[in-house]
Amino acid sequence: MKPLIIILMILSGVFAEGDSIIGGVFHVNASMVLKTTDQKTTETQLLSLIDGMNGWLLCSNRQEIRFRLPQESIDGFLRRVDSIGVKTDASYSRNDYTNDYLKLVASLQAKKYLLKQYFDILDSSGTEGIYPVSKEIADLQNAIEIVKGQIRGMLDRMNFAEIRISFNFIDRRAPLVSGHSDFEWLNTVNLPSLLEDFR
Repeated sequence: MKPLIIILMILSGVFAEGDSIIGGVFHVNASMVLKTTDQKTTETQLLSLIDGMNGWLLCSNRQEIRFRLPQESIDGFLRRVDSIGVKTDASYSRNDYTNDYLKLVASLQAKKYLLKQYFDILDSSGTEGIYPVSKEIADLQNAIEIVKGQIRGMLDRMNFAEIRISFNFIDRRAPLVSGHSDFEWLNTVNLPSLLEDFR
């Protein structure tokens, strides 16, 4: 078969197999700092929000929380997170993996086409040729399964964005009255007497 015809067959197979890439294959990362006054309440609200949007937690500690979220839920999440705390230092990246995806799909289609050719040879080969052709078929089938796994893994990673939220907790408790200030000039003033004058 002529090489041009083979290439056209592979490409037609790529787009038949890759209907999900119409908008491209992208991986999204987002990070932000969230200012809040109540750590426990903030964490509880975030975990509830993530769970309600079919996301899942990757790690959580006092400094940050990392999780994955379906890409279609990102806009809604970013809107809702504004009601939980003050969002600062936000960054958003969208990396295009469409070419990598198409290469994998083209490789899969080429291997499938070659496998069909081997089956045609197997049908017409005598008993002497069965073993070597069968071995090639088994190796090719294994290679096809590996590429299929790579495609599934890539699509799974691309379908879910990774988001990292760092916390900046603002302590709103009133300072303890000790009679001593970190501002040295205040220590030289008779503060109790001064405060009494304002009452």
